[in-house]
Amino acid sequence: MLYEKDVGMTEYVGKHKGFTGILKLRYQDFLVNEINLNGEVIHLTNVDVMVEKKPVPPVLNTEDISVISKEDVDELKNLLVNTDPSASFIIKTAGKNKAERTEIHKIVSQYFPKLETKTIKNAETDEQDIKVTKFTKENINRRRQSREKSSKFCKFVMHKENIATMDAVNLIIRKLHLRQARCFHSAGNKDKRGVTVQTITTSISPERLVPINQLLNNIRIGNFEPCESALRLGDLKGNRFSIVIRNTLDIEEADLILAIKSFSQVGFLNYFGMQRFGTSSVATYEVGKSLIASKWENAVDLILSSCFKEEMINLIRNWREAGNARKALTHQWNKRSSFERYLLEGLAYFGPKQLVQSLGRIPRNTRMLYLHSYQSFVWNRVVSRRFSVYGDSPVVGDLVFAETLNCGIPDVIVLTEENVHNYSIHDIVMPLPGQSITYPTHGAAKWYDEELSKDGIEKDMFNHKVKEYFLSGAYRKVVSKPSNIEWDIVRYTDYRKPLLISDVDVLDKKERPTGEKDGKYTALRISFSLPSSSYATVAMREVMKCDMSSTNQSKLGDLHKL
Repeated sequence: MLYEKDVGMTEYVGKHKGFTGILKLRYQDFLVNEINLNGEVIHLTNVDVMVEKKPVPPVLNTEDISVISKEDVDELKNLLVNTDPSASFIIKTAGKNKAERTEIHKIVSQYFPKLETKTIKNAETDEQDIKVTKFTKENINRRRQSREKSSKFCKFVMHKENIATMDAVNLIIRKLHLRQARCFHSAGNKDKRGVTVQTITTSISPERLVPINQLLNNIRIGNFEPCESALRLGDLKGNRFSIVIRNTLDIEEADLILAIKSFSQVGFLNYFGMQRFGTSSVATYEVGKSLIASKWENAVDLILSSCFKEEMINLIRNWREAGNARKALTHQWNKRSSFERYLLEGLAYFGPKQLVQSLGRIPRNTRMLYLHSYQSFVWNRVVSRRFSVYGDSPVVGDLVFAETLNCGIPDVIVLTEENVHNYSIHDIVMPLPGQSITYPTHGAAKWYDEELSKDGIEKDMFNHKVKEYFLSGAYRKVVSKPSNIEWDIVRYTDYRKPLLISDVDVLDKKERPTGEKDGKYTALRISFSLPSSSYATVAMREVMKCDMSSTNQSKLGDLHKL
């Protein structure tokens, strides 16, 4: 069970008074809407698929045209119903100029879209006649490919409740009997506990996707439109949050106003939130620490120790003994894919000596999350020390972003006596440790070494002998600021009644809850926007000056329910 202090979150920016309250007492108390790269907040507003109607060819009136005869029109009609795929018809164009021949091509295309025209030379008269044939299968496929190329992907909005993004995608794939998750792309993963709205791109057609709205209660999709390319991780500007903090205590409205004013003007320490460190009995940074140090046996032990099936504990505990991994796999293991299962499959296949290969069976994204979790853990601890020692102003030796890029990593400059007054705390960045970054030149330079040393890590370990585990490092702003803050206080008696309205509620014509005038409890209802990679839970931690870890919040929530 982790608390915020366990992952280095100890400091606050604001000088205001804090208060207690409960975040995510209900998952409906936490709404998230993605903000795209254009700065638009994404909403689900339509769940219909607009099926394109095929245009009906107009009726040709031969009296209105002079370049084609009634007899030619009759032959064209006969060609349409001819079952011979090689059938054709020649329109004689003797005496007609280029403009008139062009007009014939247009008429056939407009009034007989299933026929194809081609200019040919008449060997006898040396005139340019027009040959008319049916579209061949090859030409039809070429036309279809051309249309598909112009809009290769479908973009849609996914509204999900109490389920993580990848779990939602996998559920859609399973329910619709699709082949694989690789055909779905998002700009980022949204947490499980909440109601979230985000854009997804896919190569699957809207007609195949929309039945999911009748098959699942917690996922709705819509706002379909074609797009040219798939989304990539990071293709978003930020997120819009609407949050309810229930059972707010120990604060007067005047103090709350000061707290939100500080939040708006100063912001919050941009810690990595508790989600970064996992929800199982083993923190993800512990696994990451072992992978960085090449302590493969320890990494395997930590990953497998999160299994709770009692009948398998001994088999898993003794995975080093030949055959035990295979026994565990066949011993009533949950068929649902899991990282522990992937690892056991690797151990069963490669044996207990080939641990790097066995760990490689876990999806690479997951293994990298372990490593990034450790980097985040160190960052939190060092940033707390920097803020505790140097406060909320830039100092000589701090880092800020330069305007250039070096191999995809932003360059930084070190503040000096000459330029330190040109910057504010909102410009300061601190590095996530790695092989290709610059460290501050003040006290934090040795703090990184001290924090790494506590964990048995040396800086040269980031240049890992296993190429997949190489860590270049990155930079992150020390302080983040919200925008577009809106808030009010509402009263309630029954915690099970909603106080927010989701996009699906709006589609279902529901009204925004107003609370109860004489409710027994008070709640803070607040909305704000954050840049990508900043955590709303960390933002609310600054407002409330309260531990927002799920461990602490669950305790408060259980007491409130009682």
